[in-house]
Amino acid sequence: MASLNPFERIRSAHREVITLYDIAQTIGNSLDLRDTFAVFSSRLEDIVTYTTCVLYLQRQDSTEVEAIHVSGRYAERFKGRRMTSGEGITGWVVANSHPMHNCDPRLDFDSMKLELPEQYRIATVVPLIKDGEAIGAMALYSTDLSAYDADHLRLVEAVAKLASDAAKRLL
Repeated sequence: MASLNPFERIRSAHREVITLYDIAQTIGNSLDLRDTFAVFSSRLEDIVTYTTCVLYLQRQDSTEVEAIHVSGRYAERFKGRRMTSGEGITGWVVANSHPMHNCDPRLDFDSMKLELPEQYRIATVVPLIKDGEAIGAMALYSTDLSAYDADHLRLVEAVAKLASDAAKRLL
């Protein structure tokens, strides 16, 4: 965002605020986590580029996290895939309740034994926190970006906070 002129920066900031407000409104009014995820992943794509966005949740009575909701390219290949808590980027994020940014997505894909027809270049994963513990994570994977910048990461963490609030209410 540093290369934008002042008017473009203001326009971009305004778009981000409106998008986050829309996501918060949707989460507040939704009765279903699937519908909530569909809206927030769609709106998130307006402000943060991704190829695939995945909502992982910790399976009850298990050490595994599962790709519950997926948006973007190859959604059908991701959905239902699992990895052990502590494995890959996402498993580590869930086990440690701490985000990981600008990582090699193959760490997750190898953990899930997932093969894709094109190479993903970068991943950022943030935890979903409920009552002080990670209940899952939101991951963005990109085939195009070489890195997510500081503004992307700030926005992803803000959306993850909203998603955590929805999960608290809907799970």
